[in-house]
Amino acid sequence: MDEEKLTGHEKAELKRQEKEAERLTKESTRENKQTFSFTIKIVLTIVVFGGIGYWLLTTSKTEAPFATQPIHWHAKLEMEICGKIMHLPRTGAGEHHKGLPLLHTHDDDLIHVEGQPMKEEDIMLGRFMDAIEVPFDKDKFFDKKNGDICDNTGKPGTLKIYINEKESDLFRDYVSKNGDTVKLVFE
Repeated sequence: MDEEKLTGHEKAELKRQEKEAERLTKESTRENKQTFSFTIKIVLTIVVFGGIGYWLLTTSKTEAPFATQPIHWHAKLEMEICGKIMHLPRTGAGEHHKGLPLLHTHDDDLIHVEGQPMKEEDIMLGRFMDAIEVPFDKDKFFDKKNGDICDNTGKPGTLKIYINEKESDLFRDYVSKNGDTVKLVFE
């Protein structure tokens, strides 16, 4: 449109429209900036509080300890391979016990639990046998594994576990309890 042919009123109206368009553009830009800024703040808030929440859930999630105070328990461990009575490995010269401070033996064929176990796994038979370096699983014991021939019978042997005279399937998962008698028999 040629501005020279416009009347004064039309020129003024055109100028007013241009200013209004400029004002709307500035207002739209400002709103977009505010929306973007608000969105960034929301995202950052979610990230920060989500991170804090995750941290709290993963680090402060403490389970109640297995024992609320130190304990001093003993479980008797009897072992037999192909009719031969076995004993736990003995302590070396100058050693007070064999195993871990919490889970050990004192040359007495007893499982000693002395301290405060935080979870059942801390005092399981498998952990005890690992600590005293005796190969043990549901199908192996010392140098025998299920199917090996027993010299005294000439037959293949199988490992069994008895807890207080009752056969069990716990093996490594048995949790030592005061006064229990655990018997491992390979026959």
